[in-house]
Amino acid sequence: MDHLQIPSALYGTQKEVTTRAKAMVKRLAAGESLAVVVGSDLLDPTGVPGLVLTRRSRVLSQVPNVHAYAPLDQVCNEVFNGVYPDDLLERVFRETLNVPWGVLSLVCHDNNSWFIPEARHLPFWEKAVESWPVLDGVGPKYTFGGTNAEHLWFVPNNLHYVAAHLGVPLDELKKKPLPPGGLAALDALWVRRAAGTN
Repeated sequence: MDHLQIPSALYGTQKEVTTRAKAMVKRLAAGESLAVVVGSDLLDPTGVPGLVLTRRSRVLSQVPNVHAYAPLDQVCNEVFNGVYPDDLLERVFRETLNVPWGVLSLVCHDNNSWFIPEARHLPFWEKAVESWPVLDGVGPKYTFGGTNAEHLWFVPNNLHYVAAHLGVPLDELKKKPLPPGGLAALDALWVRRAAGTN
């Protein structure tokens, strides 16, 4: 199984990563691709100290961590504040689905605004199912902002929200852990059935 690779620019203190994310958004708005903006310097989050944050954290803001939510959170903030046009969101969303770390950024709870258009639910879900072995392979290193490390499924995230909208019963989403087969099992049992493609 491949290991998750995350842009090294997303590793650092909250202030450091936020500064880098703002610079990334400026370049994205100027027309550069996400792949170019984040660069080719990648790291394995299991090989560095700290946790993988799925949202901003006051508790952990001063120590180096992976801020998986940061680039997309910053894009949303600046578009919603009128700094950049709305069409930037759709372009970045499409590019984000091309790489597992981008899918992870969409999974992060702080990026729930990306799913206001329901048309984004299924494309995201399909890429999440595809990327799940790599995302889950990080193990208990994710956090919703606290100091306890968890598996990704166990922290509040956008998979739960999107899955519910795609037909997965809430009772299934409350079960821990995922059924054998992981996210693909939920997809086969509920999402494909609801869509009539099973």
